[in-house]
Amino acid sequence: MTYNSAVRKWDVFEVTLEGRSEGNPYTDFDIKGSFSSNEEQVTVDGFYDGNGIYKVRFMPSFEGKYRFE
Repeated sequence: MTYNSAVRKWDVFEVTLEGRSEGNPYTDFDIKGSFSSNEEQVTVDGFYDGNGIYKVRFMPSFEGKYRFE
């Protein structure tokens, strides 16, 4: 898993994960990211980027620390 540990408000936070590529990864697997801070809690859909790589992107609406899973 790779990601930047800090992004600014309104910048894009991106998590890159390795996963399955057999079958049809565009439709057979779901990936979601849950992001939470003191100000907001958001769940976003991820996507298959090809070659067994999945990504989740999030744009924080507030400054401060976020947790994700």
